Amino acid sequence: MRWLLILGLGLLSCGGGKERYFPDDGRIEVVNQLQPRPNSGIRNCRYIRAVYYDEELVREVETLVPLGDRKILGADDPEYGSEGKLFRGGTVVSVRIVVIESGTPAEDVKVYIDGNRSIIVTGVVPQSGVIYYNVQ
Repeated sequence: MRWLLILGLGLLSCGGGKERYFPDDGRIEVVNQLQPRPNSGIRNCRYIRAVYYDEELVREVETLVPLGDRKILGADDPEYGSEGKLFRGGTVVSVRIVVIESGTPAEDVKVYIDGNRSIIVTGVVPQSGVIYYNVQ
């Protein structure tokens, strides 16, 4: 009985063996998987504009993603270069996804950073403003 008490106190004093977890830094990739409009001769007419507010630059940063393409958030901005913005692990980034077409649907997406993440835009209902997406 005495040994169980000593063992229990020993486990409590060293934290019970639990390790602290720190989320990894990462980038956000936006993937445009929208379908081309029927009877449209222009393939790139449905592009995505991803916008977030960068507190370090004190302005909005915009990334344009053509139909069937993928881009890292901030890759169009000369401040970050082609690698895009690296976000600190554990932060929550609010990204406004806008699909450019009639009705201009938009959606605010919150992304928790723990390594690299993707926002995959798969569909849109033009007149209602509804955007279908997955965050991975």
